[in-house]
Amino acid sequence: IIWRNDSLSAIPMSGDEYNTTLQGWKRLTGSLLGNTFNTPNYSTLDMSEANTNILYMGTDAGRVYRLDSCRTNNAAVKKDITGANFPAGAYVSCVEVDRLNPNNVLVTFSNYGVVSIFYSNDAGTTWTDVSGNLEDNPDGSGNGPSVTWGHIYDDGASVKYFVGTSIGLFSTDNLNGLNTVWQQEGANTIGNVVINMITSRTSDNTIVVATHGNGIYSNKIF
Repeated sequence: IIWRNDSLSAIPMSGDEYNTTLQGWKRLTGSLLGNTFNTPNYSTLDMSEANTNILYMGTDAGRVYRLDSCRTNNAAVKKDITGANFPAGAYVSCVEVDRLNPNNVLVTFSNYGVVSIFYSNDAGTTWTDVSGNLEDNPDGSGNGPSVTWGHIYDDGASVKYFVGTSIGLFSTDNLNGLNTVWQQEGANTIGNVVINMITSRTSDNTIVVATHGNGIYSNKIF
């Protein structure tokens, strides 16, 4: 289940740890996945700065959900927006929402041997495979990398898409379905290492990339 806190700054910094930790947290009951031992878990969450009432959620069992009115209605029920073309039961490693448009969503799967990257521009009603040249074969089989993270850089004037993989950082300016061309970034600096996380700051066009065992890197996007 997902919990929401509307004011972390209101939590006292001293006192009984159990009581203060619970202060302000609300259960979003409509996000419950189940209550059995084998119930899947949420693996990733994200929302857009343009509409913080919409929360996207991915699970370790291949499902993606959208929770509308997540800031105003604790009982709002999640909507299953899992794509019919998603790999069944795969691990959703990242759900990334465009900061300026909550309808634009990038979803990645970190399993080997599956199609790894999907994109929606209609809030999850339809999904397009945009794995492109990162897959060895169109069906995801073969020696394609694990995709561990996705990131959409949108400064209002231009959009650039990034994915972190088990063989380094890749980007594209154009999502074109199966014909999407991902190009490696930082081949001589970041190299072919696992990427754990990507974030950016549009105020000065900075991107920051965290790797597994090879440090953290930053650079200007444009």
